[in-house]
Amino acid sequence: MTDNLRYAVAYLGPTQHFAFVNPAFEHRFGRRPLGSDAVGFFSGMFSPPFEQFINRALAGREVVRTLVYSNRDPEGGRLWLYAVPDVVGDELAGAFVMLEPVAERDRDEIDAPASVPYDQLVHLQRMARLGQIMAGMAHEVGQPVSAIINYADALPRMLDAGESPARLHSLVRALRAQADRASRIITQTRQLLGGRQAGFQDCDLLQVIYRSVELTERSAVDAGVEVRVSAQSPLLPCAGNPAQLEQILINLIGNAINALANESRRIVRVQAENVEDRAIRIRITDSGPGIGADALQSVFEPCQSSGGGMGMGLFVSRQLAEAHGGQLWAEPNRHAGASFVLDLPATSSQRTLEQASAS
Repeated sequence: MTDNLRYAVAYLGPTQHFAFVNPAFEHRFGRRPLGSDAVGFFSGMFSPPFEQFINRALAGREVVRTLVYSNRDPEGGRLWLYAVPDVVGDELAGAFVMLEPVAERDRDEIDAPASVPYDQLVHLQRMARLGQIMAGMAHEVGQPVSAIINYADALPRMLDAGESPARLHSLVRALRAQADRASRIITQTRQLLGGRQAGFQDCDLLQVIYRSVELTERSAVDAGVEVRVSAQSPLLPCAGNPAQLEQILINLIGNAINALANESRRIVRVQAENVEDRAIRIRITDSGPGIGADALQSVFEPCQSSGGGMGMGLFVSRQLAEAHGGQLWAEPNRHAGASFVLDLPATSSQRTLEQASAS
């Protein structure tokens, strides 16, 4: 997923050994250091030293962005260094490291604070979800596969016993349904993790919502959380990137699930409705401890995480919402918990919607 990135990207395991590097990394440094110690590899290469920043990122579980001078980098010069911890649940799985050369046009502003390139940040945040999504997918696919095996074992016995055609057809239909379920889970996961999609397309937001709920279902079940969906039908048409819209909702639903860890009442509501004839509003509400009024804006800043994660999910979600011409904000609930509200612009009028409903 990082093969086409212009910047050098590496993934370090929890022991700070290289687990992955992209072609841009190999081009810059001339070799693949897989399995070797990252601190040793970068020793003496940068000022200030690399280990200072990776240790800070891993120990504090924070995204570190800093300017370094290259002492022995073959291409020399100054670079922005980004270290992004990858936290799965409460466990530190590793860290992403990205090295971006300082462009000539930026040299006059060398003291300006670094900012992660938007596309790369979205991509890294999606990659950091990979472990969580794949763990859930393995469990979800295992269930229909087990059912398929059981049905396949039962079919010869039923044939030998002379079962009626109606019973046999029923079993075959059940087997096909389980195969379709496994295929759908795999397809949904590939859509989410399959990298960036070019351009926008017509989106069925109801499908986007239900796919997002399905992809977070394992986390919800494990946490004892009930996710309830209520949506106006039909919703106004919307143009967008389905994988990116799913990423927004998965981030929001995942945060809502995490917010309920210490609550006795664990309910997340996902509601969708048309706002006149101009927008679609999706509201994710939890019954957790809520968000203080002074934190309603700061929760969208990078590195603002209270759940032991990267602190990038809400920042990326807002960036994606705005890239779709929409808005994302947080609200306190009247009684308990918090709501995150996503508004997306509609692509047609109420008259078109009424025609769709009547057809």
